[in-house]
Amino acid sequence: MEGLTLGPGLVLPVEAVTETFAILAKRGAGKTYTAAVLVEEMMSAGLPVVIIDPVGVWWGLRSSADGTAEGLPVVIFGGDHADLPLAETTGELLADLVVDEPVPAVLDLSTLSKSAARRFMTDLPNVSTTGTGTPGTTTSSGEPTTDSPPGPARARNVATHLAVSCRNSASSRCLTTA
Repeated sequence: MEGLTLGPGLVLPVEAVTETFAILAKRGAGKTYTAAVLVEEMMSAGLPVVIIDPVGVWWGLRSSADGTAEGLPVVIFGGDHADLPLAETTGELLADLVVDEPVPAVLDLSTLSKSAARRFMTDLPNVSTTGTGTPGTTTSSGEPTTDSPPGPARARNVATHLAVSCRNSASSRCLTTA
């Protein structure tokens, strides 16, 4: 059966990604592992993935389970292993980015205070659902799009895109990279 294989005999239809799931179990039972398998399956199926990480553990997706090889090509925003910083005022900006440029992303909130993380998360629903244009081109204002494959190289392109957007805007929602 084709779908998202979570384990022997447990295959979800690809359409299940539009549903809401809760993975409940006692400590040490494999909740994070199960979620990671679901993320791997979604990425293998070419589906968009954005992980909200309140404790800073999902950066580990970048390496194989045994730590000897590369893992998944995700861009890490925020936290100790960030490709790009994350600030409490950038929720809407990053939400727009992951809708416009479907890059697999981890939004690591672990270094934000609880109140800052709440403010960041409050901005996430305020997302535009329109795209920015064809990948590999520039926008009408000359801004680059981010058409490289997911991972650190894409993160640099995303950073360039954000820097150009912020340079052309007086928005307080812009990222600071210093």
